Amino acid sequence: LRECEAAVFLSPLESQGIALAEAWAVNVPTIVWNPGWFIYNKKTVSCSSAPYLTKESGLLFNGSEEFIKVFEEWQKTKNCFNPREWVLKNMTDEISAMKLLKLTRFTT
Repeated sequence: LRECEAAVFLSPLESQGIALAEAWAVNVPTIVWNPGWFIYNKKTVSCSSAPYLTKESGLLFNGSEEFIKVFEEWQKTKNCFNPREWVLKNMTDEISAMKLLKLTRFTT
């Protein structure tokens, strides 16, 4: 992973979140397929396959034609991504623990 310039993710749901975070942690930007929906119990549900993806960490696409455009954009701007910096500001164990404590109202 550390030798990759980018990683492409093709899972339609967010279950790939840990793999995305691992890529970002070693400063590998991601190009993520995001159809924006899935079907559950015969109902269409809106979703994101990469809800924490930012301009610093990568790009989204939702079809093969858009992938070509997004990949070309990535090639032109690949030196502008810095996913590790985003991880260090938002996803360290300490920051995540503080967010959890705030959610559970143990701190203010």
